[in-house]
Amino acid sequence: MRGGALDRRRRRVATLDGLVAERGAQGFLRVDNAPEFVAGSVASWASELGVTSWFTDPGSLWR
Repeated sequence: MRGGALDRRRRRVATLDGLVAERGAQGFLRVDNAPEFVAGSVASWASELGVTSWFTDPGSLWR
């Protein structure tokens, strides 16, 4: 795994941590199948907080 992808994931999770600290955790999080497995790391982060992740079907953001 390249360092750049890992850094992007860490930044996203840090941003989400800040939002949860400021606003509280949501009941669910809609996640697409983002490149570089970012969606998987965000879903893992959400699971640790007890937040349900809803993955969308590829090419269909609203299903």
